[in-house]
Amino acid sequence: MIVPPAAAADRAAEPFASLIAAAFGSKAGVMLAPGRAARDSGSIVAIATSPDDPSVEAASLIAAAAGERLVVVDVRAIAGGALRFERKREGGERIARIIDEGAVDYAAEAAPLALRGLTERLTVVSRGTIRNETALAIALARATPVLSLGAREGASRI
Repeated sequence: MIVPPAAAADRAAEPFASLIAAAFGSKAGVMLAPGRAARDSGSIVAIATSPDDPSVEAASLIAAAAGERLVVVDVRAIAGGALRFERKREGGERIARIIDEGAVDYAAEAAPLALRGLTERLTVVSRGTIRNETALAIALARATPVLSLGAREGASRI
């Protein structure tokens, strides 16, 4: 678990920059935890590039254990957009188009846009699905932990 410094200058400086590079360069999972979490309840979010992405299974298990709903953000380019699937505890699913048109850098833009309007308590992402800097930015901007799962052999990433 890594708690990033509050000041941007401290996050850009050594030794934090080296710590982040080493953590994300390892095969181990990394939890980015803001100094103070915004909430202790809310959706569990998986940011994924495929239905079999390990983040979906991990987030699903965490959501079930916590009694929270699961939100899956599919950041693949799908007909010019990206989709967010919300699975409620009681069953059922709501699908929302989060980006309607235009060229999008999905690794940088789709994930943060998909989180708008959510009250998540944890975001789960597989290593390489989004940029490490984006994972850190999400943790800091949303004041919620981001769990980055270790890399899988042969996994497809954007």
